[in-house]
Amino acid sequence: MIKALIFDCYGTIISTGNGSVNAAKIILDNLKIDIDPILFYKDWKNIHRENIFNLKYFCKEEKIFINDLNILFKMYNINGNAKRFIKPMLKSLYERDFYDDVIINLKKIKKDFDIYIASNSDTKPLMKNIGKQKYLFNGIYTSEKIRAYKPSKIFFEKILQKIKFNKDEILFIGDSIEDDIIGANNVGLKTVLIDRKNSQYIKSEANYLIKDMYELIDIIK
Repeated sequence: MIKALIFDCYGTIISTGNGSVNAAKIILDNLKIDIDPILFYKDWKNIHRENIFNLKYFCKEEKIFINDLNILFKMYNINGNAKRFIKPMLKSLYERDFYDDVIINLKKIKKDFDIYIASNSDTKPLMKNIGKQKYLFNGIYTSEKIRAYKPSKIFFEKILQKIKFNKDEILFIGDSIEDDIIGANNVGLKTVLIDRKNSQYIKSEANYLIKDMYELIDIIK
């Protein structure tokens, strides 16, 4: 019987919107360089994930973002100090909001389940995004707090030690197959893949595939 739900944050319950692409555009405008910000950010996102995956020692996401931008500058033959130009991207991390279907359904879920967040992020921007809705969660765990990133087993195992539920009593909900679903599966958790972008995923890795929070309610009720 499910007693607790652990949610990934960004792309699952909080939208990143166009903030990252807009930040990339500001950076490119400041550099006076004519590059498509969408493609630039797409490369940035791939580099960021690879940098997280290849970390030998834990460091905050802010430092990883600077390293990402240094690599991008080299990739695009851009002369510039990444630390000097990184501010728009770091600022965008504080300007994210819940999806429209989240708060109303979390309030319903909270009546019968414990609710947690497990996010690949620094703590300060995430807490700013959550704001007054902090009361909805029994625990909020970031990579900065855990000192590990998904899909590492260490990330999931440390959270499981803290929340004290048996694995068969927990449902993990996320939007990334690699980070959320496979990562949670690797420690024995049941999983739900939320496909908000209608990417036509096949329910091959997750126990359930949903499009929004209303469908999650149907699963757990």
